[in-house]
Amino acid sequence: MRIKYFFFITIIMVAGAAEPAGAGAAQSETLFYEGNALYQEGRYREAAARYEQIREQGEENGSLYFNLGNVYFRQGAYGKAMLNYERSRHFIPHDSDLKANQAYLSERLNLPSRQLPGAVMGRMNERVWAPFSLNGRTVALSVLYILGLVMVFTRLFFKRVAAKRWFLAANLTAAVLFVSCAGALAREIAYINRAAVVISREVPARFEPQDEATVHFTLTEGMLVEARRQQGNWLKIRRGDGKSGWVDAKGVESVFRYLDKGQ
Repeated sequence: MRIKYFFFITIIMVAGAAEPAGAGAAQSETLFYEGNALYQEGRYREAAARYEQIREQGEENGSLYFNLGNVYFRQGAYGKAMLNYERSRHFIPHDSDLKANQAYLSERLNLPSRQLPGAVMGRMNERVWAPFSLNGRTVALSVLYILGLVMVFTRLFFKRVAAKRWFLAANLTAAVLFVSCAGALAREIAYINRAAVVISREVPARFEPQDEATVHFTLTEGMLVEARRQQGNWLKIRRGDGKSGWVDAKGVESVFRYLDKGQ
């Protein structure tokens, strides 16, 4: 598996951070290249530690998560690998190496198609906007909004143009695209807040948040689920097919919103 060699920094805003950005960036870049060198030497555990140090400093990007996915894959921690590929996808959704690695790992783990729960129309709409990241969808929605304002202005002050069939068709198309993009953006935001990946080999999902409760179904390593609600060390999740259950929070990890793993 190839790794990414260039480090582009994205800062996570952390309240109370006092370290100068330049010094932190330089240190993170050093750690990144050290991790790359360790990976090439086959010292995967040490490489992972370097990459994780960067995350602890509040910095992240697609290359960092891609490389983390690779080092965890080499260690046989396939759930952690899938988790970091999911994180990387948020930053570099078009990357061909990422797509190939994630597809290969999904096939190896015999995972179902990648999807979070939702209405059929919502999932279909998501496929249309899948190539766009959160930023891409935000930009597209902004452009469509401005286009809508231009069309309203045209209807008010250039009525001859507004009466043309092509203009009416353009209005309808822009309106449909705006609604579609808004829905896709909302779904991506919900994904960021709720998506989680199973990191243990098998995780039983129970009807109730109790050890003695009946097992409803079993989650397997690398599966993408929706984190619904946490109660102590228990987490209520929902699979892509809509089935819900309670699992031990230690067996899953949130893609972006960090869960309380308890003691």
